[in-house]
Amino acid sequence: MDLLRFARQSVSASPLRALEYERLAALGLSGRVLDFTGGERSNYHALLSGCRIASMDLDAGLRPTVVADLTRRLPWRDGSFDAVTCLSCLEHLADYESPIREAGRVLRPGGRLVLCSPFLYQIHGSPDDYWRLSASALRRVIERCGLHVVSLDPVGKGVFVARYGLLFPAIPRLVRPLFAAWAWVLDGVCSTISPRFREAYGAAAFPLAYFVVAEKRSLASPGGA
Repeated sequence: MDLLRFARQSVSASPLRALEYERLAALGLSGRVLDFTGGERSNYHALLSGCRIASMDLDAGLRPTVVADLTRRLPWRDGSFDAVTCLSCLEHLADYESPIREAGRVLRPGGRLVLCSPFLYQIHGSPDDYWRLSASALRRVIERCGLHVVSLDPVGKGVFVARYGLLFPAIPRLVRPLFAAWAWVLDGVCSTISPRFREAYGAAAFPLAYFVVAEKRSLASPGGA
C-alpha cells in the first residue's frame, strides 16, 4: 500500500482494516470459502469475488449463512472448504483454540486458513474481548491444531502508525488523512535512515495485528479431533 492510498482510505477505514483487507485481496482466494464471524453485511466479501462464501456468526443481524457458536462443532462435513477466513475474531472468544481446530477439520487437504488477530488495538467487546495473542502464541496454537503455518506477518508500519491506529476512533474524519499521512511518512523515513529505529520501533515491534496463512497438509483430522 502506498502513502496516498493509505491516507485516502483513512477517512472510513482504520489502519488495521485498510492493511488487513489489502493482504486479503492479494491472496486471490477461490473455490468454497467459510467466513467466521461474517455475513452478508461484511464489506470485505467484495474482496472474495468469484468465491462461493458460506458464513457463520452468533449475531443474526449480520445475516450469516448459519447462526451458530464458533466454539462448538461446525455444521459442515470434513474437507468441505477450500479456505476459511477468520478476521478479527479470536479476541472475542473465550475458547479460541476450538475454532482453529474446527477450521482444520472442514478444510480440504491443501486448503488454507486465513487469520488476522489484532494486537495493538483498543478493547472492543463483541460481546466481549478476551485476548491479544502474540506471534509466538498464534504459531503455537495453530500448529498444535495440526495446521502448517505458511506465513505469519505483522500488520503495520511502525510505532507512529500504531499510535495513529490507537487514536483513530477519536480523530475527526476530515483530518484523518493528515494524521495518516504523517504517521506513514514518519515511520518510513525513520526506518530508512536508522536500522536501529526499524528494529526497535518498526512493524515487528509495534504490530497493529498479525496476519496468518496456514495450510492443511494431511487427510487426518487436525490435532486428532
